[in-house]
Amino acid sequence: MFDMRTLMVTYLVNSLVNTLVMAIFWRHNRKYFGGIVNWLFALVLQTAGFGLIALRGVVPDLFSVLLSNTLVAVSSLLILDGLKRCSSTSRVRFTTTGCSASSSWPSCT
Repeated sequence: MFDMRTLMVTYLVNSLVNTLVMAIFWRHNRKYFGGIVNWLFALVLQTAGFGLIALRGVVPDLFSVLLSNTLVAVSSLLILDGLKRCSSTSRVRFTTTGCSASSSWPSCT
């Protein structure tokens, strides 16, 4: 059985690689696709969130629990908004999405 910290560090490395690949993709295709910047920013927030989770016990719980879960939740909203922009449909209403995310947020912590 793997240690939870080992799994989170592995997920952090994976998320970092995804962020770097998306940054390269964004640099070459930002003129052609809308929403890529949202995905890139979402991956940056997600990587930071998973980094804080991996540092649990090293950094204060305020950062490793509260801030990390908030970053991961906000990154999900940005990915959804990026998908809407990329598919050229109407943008996601932040109030509706924000309310649904904030109602499910306490279950993440």
